[in-house]
Amino acid sequence: MIPFELMKEAKKEYSIRSVDFSDYSVEALAAIGLSDDETDIGIVLSKLQECDDIIQQVHIGTVLFGTMYEDIADYIAPKETEFLSIKLSNINGVPEVWYKGERINPLYRLRLDWHTKTDEPLKDMTQLDITYISKEDGPNFRTIGYNL
Repeated sequence: MIPFELMKEAKKEYSIRSVDFSDYSVEALAAIGLSDDETDIGIVLSKLQECDDIIQQVHIGTVLFGTMYEDIADYIAPKETEFLSIKLSNINGVPEVWYKGERINPLYRLRLDWHTKTDEPLKDMTQLDITYISKEDGPNFRTIGYNL
């Protein structure tokens, strides 16, 4: 989270740049999927954080926040995407599965098997089977699998 004083200064710098909306500002917003009428600083910072390319993120941040971006850059570094995340609210609940940053839904089957005799992971010891219903080209079962 960006400290209050830094956020205040960043907001001031952004508001100056968002008033004129030069071609550079419009292009920078478009690069993160926003238009010049979507100027809420929270949304802009969130979209900037989602930018996977650090060079592009720095360029866009500098266009939209000027030199102030250097002060806030560490607070909005790109999020690392987890390979697999499984959330189960109770033993009989439907698991929420996130694979490489994307939610797998609707989920049909989930199997995860991992074992070792030591504290060290061994190659090919994880078996993963995620089967879901894809709506591309009609409803079809798709499987993400490792070492099956």
